[in-house]
Amino acid sequence: MEKCKWFIAAGLSLMISASFGQFGPQGGGPPAGEQRRPTPRDPEKVVEEEVKWMKKKLKLNSDQTASVTNISAKYAYAQDDLRRAAMGTGRPSPELMEKMRDRVKQLGLEKDVEMRKVLDDKQYKKYLKRREDTAKEMESSNSGRPNGPGGGGRPPGGGGRSF
Repeated sequence: MEKCKWFIAAGLSLMISASFGQFGPQGGGPPAGEQRRPTPRDPEKVVEEEVKWMKKKLKLNSDQTASVTNISAKYAYAQDDLRRAAMGTGRPSPELMEKMRDRVKQLGLEKDVEMRKVLDDKQYKKYLKRREDTAKEMESSNSGRPNGPGGGGRPPGGGGRSF
């Protein structure tokens, strides 16, 4: 179980890193005075995709489908609210990004607790496996970005231009 929690936390961290990493490489940003903002994923689409996968792969009954839809929506919108709050004023500080990563990890764990109450053992194992696979996919897709996961083009140690 401890291993699963680590994978979930890593996956959520990577999702946040990927979201913040869309600012682009150093010096290659938008024209002066403008900021390029990441394109957020629509929470409704996130819920739709997750529930569609769960219905197909986990063979949910109608009660489970209703519960899973509510749980998924609750956490998709909570994460979207966090992202909007952090991104609302431009590039978030490293401290704010860290707080956001921690909160997203916490939300993921809370979501898992709720999903565990709805899914049977076999379904829950498949659900956790998908989360693990998603984390691995995100890690591999982020590895091609400048300076590794999260990109951003800044050298390690916080160098680069000041704002």
